[in-house]
Amino acid sequence: MVTRLWFKLTALLAALVVLGSGVTLFVVTQITQHHFRDYIAEQDAMRAQHIAMNFASYYRDQGSFSGAEALVEQIPRAPGQDEHHMMHEMRGMGEMRGPMRRGMIGSAEPERVVLVQHDGTVAVDTTDNPLPQTVSTRAAEQGVPVMHADAPVGWVLVGSMIDSTFDTQQQQFLASVRMGVVVSAGAVSLIALLFGSLFLAGLIRPLRQLTAAAQAVGAGNLTVPVTTTANDEIGTLADTFRSMRDALAQAEEERRRMFRDIAHELRTPVTLLRGEVEAMLDGIYPVNAESLRSLHQEIAVLDRLISDVRTVSSMDSPGFTIERSPTDIAAVLKRVHELFQREASDRGISIVIETERDLPEIESDRERLRQVLANLVSNAIRHSETADRITLSARRAAGDARGIEIMVEDNGKGIPEDERIAVFNRLYRVDSARSRSTGGSGLGLSVARQIVEAHAGSIAATEADGGGTRIVVFLPPA
Repeated sequence: MVTRLWFKLTALLAALVVLGSGVTLFVVTQITQHHFRDYIAEQDAMRAQHIAMNFASYYRDQGSFSGAEALVEQIPRAPGQDEHHMMHEMRGMGEMRGPMRRGMIGSAEPERVVLVQHDGTVAVDTTDNPLPQTVSTRAAEQGVPVMHADAPVGWVLVGSMIDSTFDTQQQQFLASVRMGVVVSAGAVSLIALLFGSLFLAGLIRPLRQLTAAAQAVGAGNLTVPVTTTANDEIGTLADTFRSMRDALAQAEEERRRMFRDIAHELRTPVTLLRGEVEAMLDGIYPVNAESLRSLHQEIAVLDRLISDVRTVSSMDSPGFTIERSPTDIAAVLKRVHELFQREASDRGISIVIETERDLPEIESDRERLRQVLANLVSNAIRHSETADRITLSARRAAGDARGIEIMVEDNGKGIPEDERIAVFNRLYRVDSARSRSTGGSGLGLSVARQIVEAHAGSIAATEADGGGTRIVVFLPPA
């Protein structure tokens, strides 16, 4: 695929070079012919002016143009009409050899001069194929007038005034210019194609490396090296691809670690269940209400873990959404209090609700928000052995009267400062042995963070005023 891209780009470059060369040849040819024609017309006008002055003197002396043919051969060249100078200029343009046109120095043909009298009759024509005896006044006026007594008595026509087509030598000169342009364009085209191909090869090489790296990543190799030395869009693409590869590698590692941890979490209650059931079957443990209650507790641990894993899976799916509706925060806190009051009481913990008066309703997913607070209160109950009080509070957020801050605070042991951010990671535990013994899945705080962030809010752990832990949830207005 990349090779085909190289051929396509090279073909496009070649087409552009050929097109550019063709356009250059056409434009240069047209401009050269235009200026060359102007140059010839200017030289002819100067020559005709000089000849007209001599014919005017002849007419003044003779009173007519009778016998003026012999005058043409006697007319000296006017100052500045040295064709050697003009030919030197033209050699610089086209390396022309030989005379420019008829009548110039070195030419084998005499210069053609036509004298048309005032009545349109041709008085002088130096060519072997003379013009008709009379010409139109309009045609005659293309030449330079011969003045006598401030009135034209005739017109002198030379060169392009008589025939505007290029003669053989002029065509050879223009052909040499065209050939020079063709040779130059060909040389430039070859150089452009050579360096363009080298440039495209350097451009394609990193793309080929990125393609190979992408294929390797697609095959599961997340350690394939991606090198780049360019500081351009391709270099940016390589850096972006490298970042994506690293992110995929990190996500894969987290996925593997999560499965290992979940398998370990499932193994613990399953091992306990199997051991207790085997002990009952062997008659070591009696089958009574207390034994069944112990089995029920382990099953509850399994159920909580499976529920958390299912929640995490659903939240990681692209279709996860929250359904916002006006929510009374005080009512949600009251519902959470009712759910955990008995469990907290059994552990000697009191749950207290403190809310500001006239709290505004906030647009949120009521059930998801209840799930967040339930996870926080459940953690506070299970992981605060020394706590005897849990406070649920809500207030207007500082600096944003429309936002709400919800706090779950206990007066237990607390969380070390260096671990307050990490506790929201999946399967992270401050104390692994203690957490497993109390039936935590290690996913509750991670689920809480995802739900809060889905509301465009934030969640953080801090130290409570009297020790213990305070979890602060900020929910902005929708």
